[in-house]
Amino acid sequence: MYPGMQPQAVVYQTQSSLTSTANAPFLQPGSERFLPQWFQSVDQDRTGQISVKELQRTLNQNGLNYSLKFCASLIRMNDKSNNGVADYQEFCELHRFLVTAQQMFLHADSDRSGYLSLPQVHHAITSAGFQLDETSFYAACQSFDVERSGKFTLDYFIAFYVFLTNARSIFTAFDSNQSGSITLDFSRFVYATAGTS
Repeated sequence: MYPGMQPQAVVYQTQSSLTSTANAPFLQPGSERFLPQWFQSVDQDRTGQISVKELQRTLNQNGLNYSLKFCASLIRMNDKSNNGVADYQEFCELHRFLVTAQQMFLHADSDRSGYLSLPQVHHAITSAGFQLDETSFYAACQSFDVERSGKFTLDYFIAFYVFLTNARSIFTAFDSNQSGSITLDFSRFVYATAGTS
């Protein structure tokens, strides 16, 4: 629950649907041996690259229902060539990232409820090296927890983890002297925030 908020009735993802998402073949540890076949099956136009729409389709087939905008941010996270598509190597890195995020979620879900409470989310991201003060943590959580339930399903957690990863990459790019602090004018701020969504 967020500070100052009242509890509310919320419909959560059912345990069986979460279990099926968590057990999706694409997200299983060791599934990397199937990546060449998956890449070929996802790359329907045979360009040797996966578009945002192709990525969205394969994630939907594995129980992760994300918008095109979010799928674009997933691709952008590993897009070394900055062309808006994922080649095979970038697809493999994306797969590794999603498997890691799912394992973080499952490890943090110690009570096996199928969702993470805010303290569990905080523990998971802190374990991954993200240090946020309480105000920043709650503000960031609220932007992903659209129902304001204080509980994150796997989908919400992965989206939050992608946001934090992209934000850290952008911050690091601006923090060239590694001081832990940056100064941005409005234009650079807009540029920086555009890369996190």
